[in-house]
Amino acid sequence: MERRTPDGDATGESSALSDRYTWRNRVEPLKRKNRRRFILSGLAILAAVVALFLAITLPRSWHVVQTRDSQGESAMFIVRKATLPKDCPRHCAGYDWSHANLSGADLSHADLQGTILRHAELRDTKLLFSNLSGADLERAELRESKLLNADLEGANLRNADLFRADLRDTNLDQADLRNANLFEAELVVASIRWADMRGTDLTGANMRKVVAREVLLNGADLTNAILTGALMIEADLQNSTLDGADLRFADLRDANLAGASLRGARYNSRTKWPDGFDPESHGALYRN
Repeated sequence: MERRTPDGDATGESSALSDRYTWRNRVEPLKRKNRRRFILSGLAILAAVVALFLAITLPRSWHVVQTRDSQGESAMFIVRKATLPKDCPRHCAGYDWSHANLSGADLSHADLQGTILRHAELRDTKLLFSNLSGADLERAELRESKLLNADLEGANLRNADLFRADLRDTNLDQADLRNANLFEAELVVASIRWADMRGTDLTGANMRKVVAREVLLNGADLTNAILTGALMIEADLQNSTLDGADLRFADLRDANLAGASLRGARYNSRTKWPDGFDPESHGALYRN
């Protein structure tokens, strides 16, 4: 039976229930709010720890590459040195990897057709048998990179640094190599037909048996280059420097050598010159 005060007001359980209800309405939201704050703080601390861990470890053995495909959709690859994500040979073609640091990575056999790699760091990177046809590698850093048997047909390599790069048996047909640095690069048996190599530095490059039909080498520096057995029919070598180059067994028929310097360049009886061209009057030396 409910007890009442002298004034007739209810006491006891009704009053207690009302107080508890009021307390709950005030405290429960605070509890929920504090729980959310605690969870968010924990997640923030965890993210900071993970970020610190990645900052310490990733530069040593991994490359994080933010890319963008031909449709503008973004994607990210984490590329370990000397390895590559398994899906890259299928999905790397056409991405924008400009300024990416892939030095030391193994991209052998990768499909990078049409990929944008402007200003990318590819120092000492393995690109053996890779498909880089039509790729944009303007001003890319490719020093001492391994491009053996790679396909670079129609690629843009303007101002690229290919210092001592291994380009043996590489397809560079119709590639744009204007003003590229190919100092002491290996181009043995490479194909550079119809390539634009005006102003290119090929000092000391090994170009034995290179296929260079109708290549543009105006103003190129081929000082001390090894061109033994090179096929350079109709090559444009106007105003180029061939001082000290080895031209024995080379085929230069119908080549344009106007203004070219051949001081100390070596040739033999098997060297084929354009009709009417006198190599000795241009400083070349006969050597068997």
